Amino acid sequence: MSLQILCDDQIVYHVVDIAEQTLHFEFDMTVWQVLTIVVDGKLPFDTDVDQHGNIIEDKFIRVDGVTINLIPVSKYILESQFCRFECKNGGTSFSNYFGQNGQTTLTFGGDLLKYFLNLHSKSD
Repeated sequence: MSLQILCDDQIVYHVVDIAEQTLHFEFDMTVWQVLTIVVDGKLPFDTDVDQHGNIIEDKFIRVDGVTINLIPVSKYILESQFCRFECKNGGTSFSNYFGQNGQTTLTFGGDLLKYFLNLHSKSD
């Protein structure tokens, strides 16, 4: 299972084989408009299920938080705006848990801090 993070179609991080670990990414957000996270290479045997279909073990990516200019993005914004994951199989997931191949894209306009503060005020 691999992970790519792109800013305006330029790869800023590429992790080829994700092991059980926590990854922390930091990069300059002032020079780009589109952030894309691509999850690929998950295979059917990367998910173990029991005889009842319950997931026992799974490879996945989970976004636990996003901070912009030292301001944490609220859980509401994270889940409703950032975590719209377009699965390769055609489905859409609204969760911070990316357990399939696919991608999420977030487009920013203007000043990023003002963008998120505006979204925050709409969620109150």
